[in-house]
Amino acid sequence: MLSGIEEGRWSRRLALAAVLLVVAACAPQIGNTVDQTSPSPSASPSPSPAPTPTPPAPLQASDSGFAVGEVGVGVSGYGLQASGGVQPYTWTVSGGALPTGLSLASDGSVSGAPSHAGTFAFTIRVTDAAAAVATLSGSVLIKPHLTATLLPPCATECSVELGCVTVCGGFGTVGGGVGPYTYSFLGQLPAGTSLSPTALTLKGTFGGVPGRLQFTAEVTDGLGVTAAVSPTYHLFSHIALSDGKCPYARTAGGPGCITTTPLTFTGGTPGKQPIVKSISWLGYKTCGVTAAPTICPPPTSFAVTYQAGSVSITLTYPNYSSTTGILSLQISDQSVCGQSVTCSANAQLSVG
Repeated sequence: MLSGIEEGRWSRRLALAAVLLVVAACAPQIGNTVDQTSPSPSASPSPSPAPTPTPPAPLQASDSGFAVGEVGVGVSGYGLQASGGVQPYTWTVSGGALPTGLSLASDGSVSGAPSHAGTFAFTIRVTDAAAAVATLSGSVLIKPHLTATLLPPCATECSVELGCVTVCGGFGTVGGGVGPYTYSFLGQLPAGTSLSPTALTLKGTFGGVPGRLQFTAEVTDGLGVTAAVSPTYHLFSHIALSDGKCPYARTAGGPGCITTTPLTFTGGTPGKQPIVKSISWLGYKTCGVTAAPTICPPPTSFAVTYQAGSVSITLTYPNYSSTTGILSLQISDQSVCGQSVTCSANAQLSVG
C-alpha cells in the first residue's frame, strides 16, 4: 500500500503525462503529410494547333474511249469519269448531242442503243459540289447495223460448173458493222472449195457430183453482231465438145468449103448458149496445085451454127485442090455467175 507521500507523487506524474498527450495532439504535422482539406491542382497540357486543310485537286473529266458504235447495239462498259474537285459530281450535255438513242445520266453513265448512223459531236460538262466545272468534248461514229446479202446472180441459186476454178466464188457481200470481221459456215461446202477468211467467197476448184447444195455462211463483226446468208449452189457437169471430121469440098471456080456434121456438146449451164471459137491451126504439107506440096494455110473464114446440144461449123479456104490439117476449137460456157473467166473445153476438127 502506498504511503501518502508516494501516492501524491504518482498522481502528479499521471497529470503531467496527460498534459503532454494533449500538447502532442494539438501540434502541426511535419514530414510526409498530406493536406486532405486543400489538395494542390494538377498542371493542364498545352493544346495542339489545328491542322491546315489540304485543298482538293483541280476538277478533271475523261471518258472510257467509246469512239465507234453500231445501230441497234446497246452501249455497255462506257461511262464518264471525273477526278479532283469535291464529290458528288453532276454530268450534263452542254453542247451538240449524243448519238440518237443514247442518254447521259447525272452520275455520268451512258445507256441506250443508237438508232441512227452518222458522226455525232458533243460537249459534256461535269460540276462538283463546290460548283467547279470541267468540260469534255468528243465525237462518236455510229455505223449501220451489220448485214449480209446474196449477190444478184445468187439470189435464187448460184450456177457453177464442176471443175471450174472460183467461177461463182463470190456469193455475198457484207455491209455495215464494226470491224474486224470473222467468217464461218454451217453445213457442207462444195467439194474442193473453202470459205475465204476475208469475204463471202468460195476458194478452190469445184468438184463432186452434179446437183444442188446449200450451206449457211455467217459473218461476225467486232461488236459480236452476226449476219448470215444461205446460198444454194446448182452444180453442173463440166462442159465438153466432141471431136469431129470435115471432108473437103471444092466449088468449081470458087473457094473450097467444108461443112461439118454437127459436133455435140454436153454439160455447162442449162439454157445458156455456149460459144465456140477456133484457137489454132496445124496445116499439113499436102496442100497445093503443083507437084511439090506446101503447108496448107488456115481457113479464111470460120462460121458456127448453134443447135440444141450441138454445133455445125463451116470453113472457107483459099482455092486449092486439097487442104488438110487440124483445127483446134474451144467451147466456153456463159454461166450466170461467170466472172472474168468462164469454164471451157477444147476439141479438134480434122480437115481433109
